[in-house]
Parts: sequence; C-alpha cells; structure tokens
Amino acid sequence: MTQLCLHRIGRSLVHLLLPIVVASGCASRARPLSADPQDILLGRYRFDTPTAYIYASSPAAAAEADRDLQVVTADLPKAAHLAPVKGLVIVSDAQDAPYATDLMLVTRLIQQEEAARGLRPPATQPITQEKLDKAAEKIGPELLRRIFLARCGSIEPAEAVALFHLQARPAASAAWVITAPTSAYVQQVANEILDKATSQKETGLMGKAILAPLRPFLAAKARQQTPINRQVAFYAAMVQHDPRLVPAERTRLISTYCQRKQRQAKQQDNEGLTLLEQAQRNAAATQPNETTP
Repeated sequence: MTQLCLHRIGRSLVHLLLPIVVASGCASRARPLSADPQDILLGRYRFDTPTAYIYASSPAAAAEADRDLQVVTADLPKAAHLAPVKGLVIVSDAQDAPYATDLMLVTRLIQQEEAARGLRPPATQPITQEKLDKAAEKIGPELLRRIFLARCGSIEPAEAVALFHLQARPAASAAWVITAPTSAYVQQVANEILDKATSQKETGLMGKAILAPLRPFLAAKARQQTPINRQVAFYAAMVQHDPRLVPAERTRLISTYCQRKQRQAKQQDNEGLTLLEQAQRNAAATQPNETTP
C-alpha cells in the first residue's frame, strides 16, 4: 500500500469523523448547578436551569451543556433572550447508558435535528433498516449505535414525554427536546473508530503510523469544537418553538446562525487539517517502505 493511498485513508477518516466533532467554542461562565436526587432518567439526574431541564449523569456533564445554553441565549433575538422558551436536554457522557437502543429511532431524531437547521429537505430519502444493517455488518452494531448517539437529536415534546415517561415530571412541560453528547463521549467514539481502522490487517505499519496522529488531532477537535453541534441544535430548537416569532423570521434566524457557526468551524478545520497532514507526513517518513503483494 503506497504512502499516497494511506494518506488518503487518513484524510477520509478525518472527514468521516468531522461531522461528529464539528463545533466552535465560545466561552461562558459556569454557574452552580444542583441535581434533584429524586428525578432520575436513564441513570441521569435532573439539573434545573433557566433555559432547560438538563438530565445528566454528573454536574460536569450538565455544566457542559449549560455553558452552551448560555452562549445560545445571549445570541437569541431580544425578546427571546429576555424570556427564552424552556426546553429539555438529555446528555450522553462517556460512560452513560444509551438514551435509546433502536437505531431507526435515533436516526430519525438526528434527521429531525438536521431538518430544524434546514440541512435535510423533507423529500430526502430516509435511511432504511436495510442500510443500517449493512453498515452494522461492516463496523459492528454497537460501534454504529455509538456513532449515531454522538450526534445531536431532536424530539417533539409530546413524543419525548411518552418515550421517556415524563408525564409526572417537571420536564413534561418542556417546549423543545434535544439529545446531546459531551466532548468526552465524542472523543471516546472517535478513538473507537480509529481502533477499528488500525486493527484491520491490511492497514500495515505505515498505515498505523499515518493514522496515529489522528488521535490527538480528534481529541483536540472534540474538546474545542463539539459545542457547535449543541449550540446550533439548542438555537434552532429555541427559535423553532418560540411562538413570538413568525415562520419566516425563524427560518432567517436559524440560517444566519448556522452560517456563522459553519464559518468558525471551517476556519478551525482548515488549520487543524494542515497540522494533521504535516504530522502524518512526518510519521510516514520514519517508517520503512511497504509493498502490497
């Protein structure tokens, strides 16, 4: 296998993983959060904030989502900023149980979140069970599920109430519902994908050398950029479900916000890819030449 081919494999893996870790990082001040020990959902405690009920397994995971909620609230139109519609966030951290095991359900939630941002036209052909089964054969059903759970999802409130049995909980009044991963979860999934690629017999020594720089690169991406997925998902959900805004205004606000975040992410991606490619070239140069029989 030539160095050029392995370089392309490494770059392809980056573009496979980037949708999981694409984000930006606007700093916000952490505020103290306290959990309700009596309200537990899927091993996650409820943390009550002014903008959302957050179900998370730890104060750190809840605070990560809350920082993004603060960023988004500051970016809302004036009326919504002063009194944002309150929602529900279900956070997935590295060691958490999945919020759902049905991949078709998770896929639909991801597509609904994408549609809220204007990324997936209603006429787009949905992912079928057959396509999911084929993907699971290639990488394994558990890893495939973890990859999907590393994306933000959107659930209509009425469905969330039934799905998560929220009827008697304060969160039943949420106007919008988003599922969101932590940076640690995204980093863990990225490492699992790299482990899978590195363990393939055909990868070889040079392939492993070229793939190795991806690990610290994607760890940095997860820490620095995962928030944009959450921020855009939160913003779109808040704007879409704000009755004070007319449909045309909602569409304009979401489109403008997404474009701004995408520009920030693209600049970071270009800088990161340049450093990654240099690291891969340096790593490949230290390896003996391999030939493919």
